[in-house]
Amino acid sequence: MKRERGMRRNKIRVATFAGPGAEPEIRSVPWPDIPKKAALIQIGACGVCGTDLHILKGHWPKPLPWPFTLGHELGGVIVEAGPEFTEDFMGRPLTVGAKVMIPPLMPCGRCYYCLHYPETANKCLSPVYYGRYLGFDKAPHLWGGWAEYVYVDLDMLPGTKIYKLPDDMPLRLGALSEPLTSCIRALNRAVRAGGFKWGDSVVIQGSGPIGILAVAAAQEMGAGRVICVGAPETPRLKLARKFGAEATVNIEEVTTPEARPRPDGTRGPRAGERAGEKAKRSPSAGRPPAANP
Repeated sequence: MKRERGMRRNKIRVATFAGPGAEPEIRSVPWPDIPKKAALIQIGACGVCGTDLHILKGHWPKPLPWPFTLGHELGGVIVEAGPEFTEDFMGRPLTVGAKVMIPPLMPCGRCYYCLHYPETANKCLSPVYYGRYLGFDKAPHLWGGWAEYVYVDLDMLPGTKIYKLPDDMPLRLGALSEPLTSCIRALNRAVRAGGFKWGDSVVIQGSGPIGILAVAAAQEMGAGRVICVGAPETPRLKLARKFGAEATVNIEEVTTPEARPRPDGTRGPRAGERAGEKAKRSPSAGRPPAANP
């Protein structure tokens, strides 16, 4: 028996794009039937990734299934589920009303690369990618986060993975879990390459959303000192310090390599006090490294 919450609606609104530079088109699609291993998720929040903007500007190098629905940084609530849709990818129970997120790139787990090189999921021969490689024409037309609902079906797309979010987590925060994983993956790759270990100083180049999340991720993964380089001061560098950066460097003010801090926290030999004046420090500067999680 299917589990439902609330009343079904006749139509669901979906934003689609016909190609680079096109205006969004709001379409209405029927409320779908939900098979035994499928679910319908109401979108509570969905981010606008830099990749989305590149796609809309025509910068994406690979073929795309225009028209389609963008949006892959999403958090939502299960509103309807089939009888065999009972747990997330980690085995945690799922019911109607559960908060969830969907990672955009989901390897099939069956092809040559998935079996022999599981740590390089991007090489999968038949991945599932919500918000990018699933065209609007594919029924039930709910394949991206820039919509009222997104549809998942473990029979139709076996590579789909769903992760349960904490019950008390706001969905706007849940939508940030996907970009946060990009930062964690970058630090994990640095660990494997021998370029990062617990207690090391870390410089984050860039103070956009990914840079701010990387500040938090670096601390959680054991960085000693975290320095964020970017601009502008308000709101980005101020936010970086709020997220725990010990110091920030405003590239609009510190414009020469000699004036910029080194990864170990020292300044260039010709920088003198000028760099120290330009590099703003957090009130928590000098605290011990974060505990190794």
